[in-house]
Amino acid sequence: MSAVAVSLQGLFLGPIFPAAVVVARKLLPAHIYVSALGFAIALSGGGASILPFAIGALAQAKGVSVFQPVILAMLVIIFVLWICLPIIDESNKHQNENEGRWKGIDFDLIHTGRQTIVELRSRG
Repeated sequence: MSAVAVSLQGLFLGPIFPAAVVVARKLLPAHIYVSALGFAIALSGGGASILPFAIGALAQAKGVSVFQPVILAMLVIIFVLWICLPIIDESNKHQNENEGRWKGIDFDLIHTGRQTIVELRSRG
């Protein structure tokens, strides 16, 4: 039963990375998209090398029963991060001034980031 659950988990989690790349392309301005994506991939590569070692060391010390809570915690973190993404406005598919606008989210961090981007664009 556990092998089936892990297989199904892999099947459903597999498309998350390509979907995140598409969402990032739609949300980020073109001039920072490549750098942001490169940073995210480098960060995920670091996590992919550190987390298995850390979880394996934890499993060796505490037993294999730690896998399920760790995987559940990782899934919850992924879910929370995913729902924090803004809603993409699909009503206008043509490239215009509304493309990449943030909708459905109201965080001061995003407002500050927008202001920084606008200031950087006006300088260059």
